[in-house]
Amino acid sequence: MILLTIGNASRRLSSPSGIDEIWIRLHLRADAGDPPEVHVRIDAPRLSLHLSAGDSGFTPAERPLREGEAGVLGLWRERGLDRPGFRSGQLVAFLHQLYDLLLEPGTRAEPAGRSHRTVVDAPICMR
Repeated sequence: MILLTIGNASRRLSSPSGIDEIWIRLHLRADAGDPPEVHVRIDAPRLSLHLSAGDSGFTPAERPLREGEAGVLGLWRERGLDRPGFRSGQLVAFLHQLYDLLLEPGTRAEPAGRSHRTVVDAPICMR
């Protein structure tokens, strides 16, 4: 299960077809001033992550990464969602690629050439 929260609005995404690009774009633009907080919570058999962008105020606790989590974090960073000023298309692309990773059984979701000895929170909170 993936829960996408933008500002005060949330959507449960049960499949790639549930990714509504217009809803995402509208909610990211809802606040003309400061960008809204964006949270992606992933609860799947191999993953338990809470990724955050914007002014979330989360403080990470520490735990070792599980198999596959490092790849999701790498994808989050590759899409620029760990930095301010990302665009709706980056979030949409991340969500589609996330489903590709989740729907491939036995796939290790780890980008090549990266070390994954990072210690992160339980659940993982990235900003």
